[in-house]
Amino acid sequence: MPKFNLRGVWTRITAVAPRSARIAIGIVLAAAVVVGGSFAARAALREQALQRSLTTPELREQYAKARAFERSPGDPMKRFDEYTGAGFNWKSLGDATGEEEFYRRAIRVYERQVLGSRGRFSLPYLNIATIVRDLGEPERAEQMYRKALEVDPGDSVIYLALIELMRVDLRKSPDEVLLQYDRSIDRLVFSKPLIASKAAYLNSLGRLQESLDLYALLLAYDPENSIFQTEYLKLKQELDAKP
Repeated sequence: MPKFNLRGVWTRITAVAPRSARIAIGIVLAAAVVVGGSFAARAALREQALQRSLTTPELREQYAKARAFERSPGDPMKRFDEYTGAGFNWKSLGDATGEEEFYRRAIRVYERQVLGSRGRFSLPYLNIATIVRDLGEPERAEQMYRKALEVDPGDSVIYLALIELMRVDLRKSPDEVLLQYDRSIDRLVFSKPLIASKAAYLNSLGRLQESLDLYALLLAYDPENSIFQTEYLKLKQELDAKP
């Protein structure tokens, strides 16, 4: 892209515009230069402040790698793993320093990865969801988890992450959470992690018999599982002790 040449622009303006118009245009151009210079100066100061937060050689090395990638990212499909690594570097810097700007840069990398890969992979969505959840944006995290499920509807880990978000961050009602459990389990036909998670959730709600029934189902498929055995026996004893 050719560089902006203020002198060339002004030469062309003076050749065709009347004097009053030239004065007005000159004022506008001067203001633009001042604003642009002020923005660049603030950006430079902000970058210097971010660099001062990098207190170890390892962090400075991560920063250098992330910046180098940012200057020449390339094709997201051909460099998919490198995009993932660059986003990880920015996120790690955010984790180490607490600087939100590093998290925002990680998100921008993953957003470019989604765009460049035409949304064909769930991993960038999951990475964005993790970051925005930590930043206190649970509604956006939910959107990202649901996008990931559109791409990879057979991954129980994504369903579990979505349900945890609904329970903890979004504070959805038990009816809404249980509906999501049922839809997720139906989608996967039979998923021990999801059924076990639902059984534990029902137990936390005091719905002991329903929880016991799910642990019985799990034991029918996995009778040697010590965790399922323990939870089943505890619930059975508690129910038997009730008058």
